[in-house]
Formats: sequence, structure tokens, C-alpha cells
Amino acid sequence: FLDNQMKNEARAMEVIRKGRSLYPSDLSLINDETNFYLKSSHPEDAQKAINNLSVLLEQTPGDFHLNLALGNLYDRLANLKDVNGRSLPKPVDFDELMAKAEKYYKIAYDLNNTDVTTLFDLGVLYNNRAKLMQDKTADIKEDAKYKAPLKESMGVFGQVIFYMEKANK
Repeated sequence: FLDNQMKNEARAMEVIRKGRSLYPSDLSLINDETNFYLKSSHPEDAQKAINNLSVLLEQTPGDFHLNLALGNLYDRLANLKDVNGRSLPKPVDFDELMAKAEKYYKIAYDLNNTDVTTLFDLGVLYNNRAKLMQDKTADIKEDAKYKAPLKESMGVFGQVIFYMEKANK
């Protein structure tokens, strides 16, 4: 609410931080601070939002929106983009970040299996995973070594189809 009330983002964040120092467990202040971080394009702010969302999730573990937001944040950290929207190199903890994104997307899906955003995000996650798997097979010259990873990636593409078709209904 603060960033809607105050046009000066720096001042709004200053007020939020002061409030958090006085009332560190106040859920509305945690929520305001998290919303501020979610609007940021800086990876360090995404990590701060993750920390805050984790605190909020401890209070309400079955909250669909918090789980979906965590999935999105981990996905965003794994797939960083520059200011022009171009993909940056994958971080060293890419697989860990994507596993966490999948975990929270799946929790959100279990909480609401008809939400189009969740279905789409899971479809995109699996599409990107399958593409990475297929990219790794590009240098394999022997059929016998090529078939198993190709079959595995095609199985992941099956998950893409499942979630995208469900999202499209």
C-alpha cells in the first residue's frame, strides 16, 4: 500500500524498513516490502522477496499465491535476463533453482489445478527443461547413446503438452 501512496520509492522503502525494524514480524509490513522487491529487476531483490515470502509462507503454508510467487522468483533467478530482455548465462546453481521453482509451482498446482498462470508456468518450465536436454544430445554421434536422452526429453515434452492443453481449456 505504501508504494501506491508515496510516489518516491526510496522514501517508501525507507518507511517500510523503519517499520520492519520496529515490528519485524508484522505481516502487512513484510507484504509491503515483498511487493516492493517483486517489482524490482535486481536479482538480489528477488532473493530478498524469497526470504520474505518464506516467512509469510510459514504463517500460511497453503497459500496458493505465495507458492506461485516463490515458483516465479526461483524461475526468474534461474533464467536471468539483461535490461533488454536477452537471456544471460545460466547461474551455477541453475538446477537447484529450477528444482525449487518446480516444487513451488507444483504446490500451487495442487492448491488450484485450474489456474491458467500456474499451468502455463509449469508448461514453460518443462518446455525449457526438455530443450536443454535436447541441446545436450546435439553432440552425440552414436545412435545407441543418443536414443536414451532423446526419449527422456520427449517424456518431458509430454508434460509440456499436458499443462499447456489444460491451460488452454
